[in-house]
Amino acid sequence: MPLPSFSILPKPAQNIFFLRRRAREDLRTANLRINTMLADYGDVVPRRDFEVLEASCKSLEAELEAQRTDHFTLIQEHDTLQATYKELSSERDQLADELAQLKRSATPRPEWSRCGRYLKGGAERWAEASAGCSSEKMVDVLLAEIAGVDVSEIQQGASFQAKGLGAEVPRHLRAEGTIRNKRYGKKEACKLISGFWKHRLAATDTTQPV
Repeated sequence: MPLPSFSILPKPAQNIFFLRRRAREDLRTANLRINTMLADYGDVVPRRDFEVLEASCKSLEAELEAQRTDHFTLIQEHDTLQATYKELSSERDQLADELAQLKRSATPRPEWSRCGRYLKGGAERWAEASAGCSSEKMVDVLLAEIAGVDVSEIQQGASFQAKGLGAEVPRHLRAEGTIRNKRYGKKEACKLISGFWKHRLAATDTTQPV
């Protein structure tokens, strides 16, 4: 059945028809605006969420920068430790080689405590006689114990007879009587020689003999 013409409708019906058409137009406009907003702002987050995310991002950036600084410091310390390790390894290898050479060339120290097992009086007598003695003096003590004499008799043989005060004797060797051999080691001898030369060079007239 065809719809009646709008002009012949009663006044209330005309208002309803007009309102329905206006509502449809408004709905179409609203849907268009909604679709446009969805297309333009579909990937936009709310401001509150944005501010929270921005604060979190800044905090993470600060932590990242701190981690980078710590990482750079650790790299420098690692490089320093590696260099130190290489130096220590080289020094260790050098010392190990020197130790091996010393083991091959050095004379082992005697085990002096064994002497007490075979001497009269046993270990106590030997400990008492050799207390505070160097290896060289221990030889004298051991010889004295074996010979059954006083250690002074053994040490008396370690002396020199002076050459006198004659002109044929060099000035640094002139003496009378018996001179005890003090058995200076290399260190003591070098110290004495250095002292002699120090006084010699400090003398006013270096052309004169000492």
